[in-house]
Amino acid sequence: MSLDPKLLAFWVAFASLLWNLCNTVYARRIDAMTRERTTCLEEFRSTLRQPIEALLTEAQDIEISLESISASPTFTATLEEELVALNRRIGAFGRKLGKCLDDADRSKFSQANDWADLYYAKEDAVLDAMNTATRTDAGVTLSDRQEALMQTSRHLLALRRSIRGALEEQVTLISWR
Repeated sequence: MSLDPKLLAFWVAFASLLWNLCNTVYARRIDAMTRERTTCLEEFRSTLRQPIEALLTEAQDIEISLESISASPTFTATLEEELVALNRRIGAFGRKLGKCLDDADRSKFSQANDWADLYYAKEDAVLDAMNTATRTDAGVTLSDRQEALMQTSRHLLALRRSIRGALEEQVTLISWR
């Protein structure tokens, strides 16, 4: 029983067309998923990550100022004014970051993290340490003030790290959808 070469060529061509069709459908599906993932990552970057990263950079600047002030050997009136201004700056930073993280909670990227809790969990510690540093009563020594400033700096560092970790976690979740 021999096969007709035309019939054999027909089946080879049919199998080739079927393979090409399946490969095309698969490639289009992978391209669509990649495009969707890229769009989602870009949206996450522009709507959440960039504004939050800008605020985290501001927190780093505040940390540097805190460490600089804590290194002062004496507490002068000028230093007190700098502390009050820095306390206001921390308050403004907290309000901006809280609003930004609340926006993140209302976004489509909120399923993995409770974004606002990342800030509010550290807010009391930061503000308590700053309240100790800015107290003007006679019971606060220079070393207490310096320690409070360093605690504030450490709390801000922990805050930055936890939020950056959550940002990276969200990027990983989006990337592996």
